[in-house]
Amino acid sequence: MAFQYLTTSELGVELGSPFGKDTRGIEVWENCRRRGEGIEAIKAFLLQRDDLHSDLRLFLDGATLDQIYGDLVQPIAWISGQHESQELQNLISDILIVHGEEYGVLPSAAEAVRARLFQEVSNTVTRSEIEDRVLTRSNFLTIF
Repeated sequence: MAFQYLTTSELGVELGSPFGKDTRGIEVWENCRRRGEGIEAIKAFLLQRDDLHSDLRLFLDGATLDQIYGDLVQPIAWISGQHESQELQNLISDILIVHGEEYGVLPSAAEAVRARLFQEVSNTVTRSEIEDRVLTRSNFLTIF
């Protein structure tokens, strides 16, 4: 499973520049995710935070660097500076149309699914319990 955090915002430098002057933490994370470098810096940064969730702190304290990389860093991608919502919706429509073509679904029918998918994503990410915030291929196929 992978998680991709998508935002239209550009990256900033963390308060106090904990990763070095003009070095953005998300860039350190992405470099680590792609090349496996900098895991110690990410671990140290997270552990110094007072607001770190106790379960994550427990994991970081007991895990090897390989476990931290494989279970935490590698599955999470940070994608910044992305398109505005309408542009993103248009790109998703294109993907849905191509997906539908593979199954003989008309483009207009495939594109009509977009609003339902956005609603499902919105409903899912706002659920109060984190373990309930799950979307699967089965969810997608049911909506499609």
